[in-house]
Amino acid sequence: MQVFVGGLGGCGKRVIQEILQRAGFFLGRPGMINGAYDSPKIITHYQKMLAGKADLGYYREAVLSIMDNVDKWSSKSGMSMLCIPHIREAFPNMKYILVARDPVNQIVIKRTYSKETAKQLLGLDFGLKPFPYYALSSDVKACFWKKAYQIALESFDGHVVSFDDMCLHPDKTIGRLFTFLGIDEKPGRYINLITKPDDFNIGYERLPDGEIAEIKRICQPITETILGLSTTTT
Repeated sequence: MQVFVGGLGGCGKRVIQEILQRAGFFLGRPGMINGAYDSPKIITHYQKMLAGKADLGYYREAVLSIMDNVDKWSSKSGMSMLCIPHIREAFPNMKYILVARDPVNQIVIKRTYSKETAKQLLGLDFGLKPFPYYALSSDVKACFWKKAYQIALESFDGHVVSFDDMCLHPDKTIGRLFTFLGIDEKPGRYINLITKPDDFNIGYERLPDGEIAEIKRICQPITETILGLSTTTT
């Protein structure tokens, strides 16, 4: 089984990977995909996909080489959420898991994103300069979040995991995930992998009410879609 896990930074992808690893999935060679950072070797391919220069045959070979050609593996990369049709073309039988978090909280967490991502989501070209995501206003970050998940959800045929639901209702969230993946196992021995973080409500604690309301307004159509998809099994 070939599984891909994506979502913007700080959404909980690593927790999903830990659950899958305990369920017997290979996560890649140590220091590559199995860790806090995604494999630079794979990220380069996603950057090329966003630039319209994809070499899907080479991409497929690169992923399989990291996975040591085992039969049951999971690849994590945030940028993959923008490239799902390309990934589907390279791996027709893959299963995609999209992880999302309440945007009010997610956009406050300090993250870095590539210039290719900025150009794709905001139409901004920073040339040789780094993409200063941290310096963007809350409303622009909200547009960034909305556009990213909007692209991912276009013709989406995978499974959506809500980080918020996962923290509050881990048994139900893991149960739906396992149903999607065809894993015949109860969630019990996986629940201890999920811990509600100290920054669970960081955005609501730090941002003024007016900014929170604007973020919710901008992201509402997508958050409603994610909420609906995350409480069902496709």
